[in-house]
Amino acid sequence: PVYYYWMLAGLVFCLGGDVFLALPQKPMFLLGLISFLLGHVLYVFGFLTLAPVSAWAQAGSLVVIVIST
Repeated sequence: PVYYYWMLAGLVFCLGGDVFLALPQKPMFLLGLISFLLGHVLYVFGFLTLAPVSAWAQAGSLVVIVIST
């Protein structure tokens, strides 16, 4: 299934995040955070391939994104 590849890519990025956070240098912390962010974005894309998103859910997500930025 298509979502398998999205989940696998997300897992790889989160593994990279673990590796970056284990390293002691300060720039590695930022790379770890970015890697985890990308991994979770890939998870979202993977889950979106499994089920359609209703208009109400899209509107609610947009409101949450606007408020949180």
